[in-house]
Amino acid sequence: ADKTPKELKNKWRQRILEQEEKLKKLYNAIKPLLANLKQNPEKEYILWPNRIGVIEKFESHLADIVYK
Repeated sequence: ADKTPKELKNKWRQRILEQEEKLKKLYNAIKPLLANLKQNPEKEYILWPNRIGVIEKFESHLADIVYK
């Protein structure tokens, strides 16, 4: 069944709100990482042992935000 213009408008409005929420969640997830990377700018190298597990967990978190 065809949707009315009002129904389509409401559908797209809801979709936009959902995408805005995802963007906010992504921003809030990434901001602490960037803040941590900015700490101690005088140091040339960052000591980050066991980073693979942390990065994979963060990647999974970002995927949950984007694809859910």
